Amino acid sequence: MQARRRRREASRPAAPMQRMCCLGAVIVGISVAPLLLLRAGFLGAHPGGAGVPSAPFSEEPPPRRPATQVAVAHPKLKPVGGDDLFADRKSASAVNSTRSRAHSHAGAHVVVHTVYGNITMKMREDAAPKHVEYMRALIQRRAYDGCCWYRAERNFVLQGGLRTAAGKVFSSGLPSPPLEYGLPNKRGFVNMARWEDPNSAGGDFCILLKDSPHLDRTGAKGYAAGFTVWAEVVSGMEVADGISARATKSVGGLNMLLDPVTFLSVSLV
Repeated sequence: MQARRRRREASRPAAPMQRMCCLGAVIVGISVAPLLLLRAGFLGAHPGGAGVPSAPFSEEPPPRRPATQVAVAHPKLKPVGGDDLFADRKSASAVNSTRSRAHSHAGAHVVVHTVYGNITMKMREDAAPKHVEYMRALIQRRAYDGCCWYRAERNFVLQGGLRTAAGKVFSSGLPSPPLEYGLPNKRGFVNMARWEDPNSAGGDFCILLKDSPHLDRTGAKGYAAGFTVWAEVVSGMEVADGISARATKSVGGLNMLLDPVTFLSVSLV
């Protein structure tokens, strides 16, 4: 009897000790899990999300949105020949090679041709001469033919650049121009997308769909240094608004078009 009693008494501290060990493991798990998720990219959006250089990735503060947005009907968006007429860079470039050669000269305007209509932008060499020279060189090389509008932040920006509707990304092959902050970010203006480094513009650009003073210069480093406005839309703003109203999906915190809109060609006139 005494031997059994001693064994019971010796075993009593074990249960509380086990509970304390389990509780400690739970506390450690709760503390470490968010760090692991953040490292894996499940919490928050890294500036490199989806491999897209950009202005700040949504308006401040960023709204919570469903994974997929429903497109808003736009009466002026009536594609000629359907969305899949130019599904890849090769076919678009082949069909529009004559048009591109005819218009790829040192003009003052850029025309982005799409099945939904054209967007004409006047280059602002007075405010951003190095960026205008950079963009003119890319357009003369026909680098944008067959690329697309791929990101649409409704009532904020429409972004396009050196990538195809299939998601293939191209390098400009040219050194990035330095930041040239000279104009505010207002509706209809076109700024250069970039990473946090102010001098990292690579060929992607955004049409501002509304005045966006939070993209203007407020400091000397990072995004606070502001964004280079190198052009302004002079016709076709309704086309930009319409494309931005199309269905999107959330990728890395960015709203990417479910069906990117291909550039049939991008020309200088």
